[in-house]
Amino acid sequence: MIRLEPLSGCRSFSQSPSQDSSFDTCFIAEQRTLIGPSLDVSSNTHISLDGNGYAGGANYNKGSGPSSGLSSSNSGGGGGHAGKGGNSNSSTTNGGTTIYGSTLSPSTPGSGGGGGAWAAGGNGGGVIRLDIKNITTINGSVSANGLNATDYTGYTGGGGAGGSIFITTDTLSGSGFLSSQGGRGGNITNYYDVGGGASGGRIAVYYNSNSSSLK
Repeated sequence: MIRLEPLSGCRSFSQSPSQDSSFDTCFIAEQRTLIGPSLDVSSNTHISLDGNGYAGGANYNKGSGPSSGLSSSNSGGGGGHAGKGGNSNSSTTNGGTTIYGSTLSPSTPGSGGGGGAWAAGGNGGGVIRLDIKNITTINGSVSANGLNATDYTGYTGGGGAGGSIFITTDTLSGSGFLSSQGGRGGNITNYYDVGGGASGGRIAVYYNSNSSSLK
């Protein structure tokens, strides 16, 4: 069994586990795959590739990725992925417009948000692949969220789009969380130009038996 427990720090690992072992719970990479007989993600444990997709744009620059947010005036548009990114309040055309990736077998990172005036766009979410032969128990969380944009003296960037989570297993159990949300655009309070929010990403789960109440 691969059992993931909380750790005090966030470290990376370089192998895809294929036998009984214990591995770190914070992964730093654009894409990470876990392969094994069983997986137990305990409560308060996180498998996270939040912000490990396409990079957000620096000030006055567009983000990266197939559906990047653009920079317009003093604010940036949100990145796209499973949907279009939101426009900032200073533009009707700076959100990412390309919808991409597979609905059935998601494997694409989220696109980055556009930068505002001295305010960076959020990075997109990365890609998590769980290929577990027997039982997958998730009581913690698995996330590939896009990041919120930053703010600078009234001008804001666009959010990064959510990434991808793809799970195949025989039996699914647990009451944890799966998330590939898009990041918000800047701060929505007391700012002149508010960046666009980003699209969510893609999640696909295949199983033969399900006793979970995942959220």
